[in-house]
Amino acid sequence: VGESALVEQPAAAAGVYVLLVDAGANGADVTLLNDHAAAAARSLRLVTRPVRLWFLVPPGAKDFGVVLDSPAPEENAKVTVFDPDGKPVAEGFTGAQKRVIVTTKVGAGQDGKAWSIATDKAPTGVMEDYTVSLDERLPAYWSVAPDRLVVSR
Repeated sequence: VGESALVEQPAAAAGVYVLLVDAGANGADVTLLNDHAAAAARSLRLVTRPVRLWFLVPPGAKDFGVVLDSPAPEENAKVTVFDPDGKPVAEGFTGAQKRVIVTTKVGAGQDGKAWSIATDKAPTGVMEDYTVSLDERLPAYWSVAPDRLVVSR
């Protein structure tokens, strides 16, 4: 608790590698230093901090949803969805309800590109535990920058 550790693992060969972090009932703050690192998960359970994350909206998508859960009404969060140009296009927050689904329309020419979300404090309550989840129709990968998307071949 309160200490950090650097994990260095050279890649033995080209390919995809997975780092699994299991903090049990505790929180773990993981900073990925690899230029091509991404989180392979449909849902991310996060604690206290706002985040900005990117994901791929595949070609042909017309709309999608992002789900935000928190133990409302005490612990709340807000999520804003940004289009590929960085323009905020939808938002929602917990508070009166423990779960919100933010549905977003995909405009012409916006499919097949990197979209993003930003989380932040909601208008009420404290920002502690919260979970963001991608729609089942989206690839289950989050990246820390738009040029680091995981794209299947």
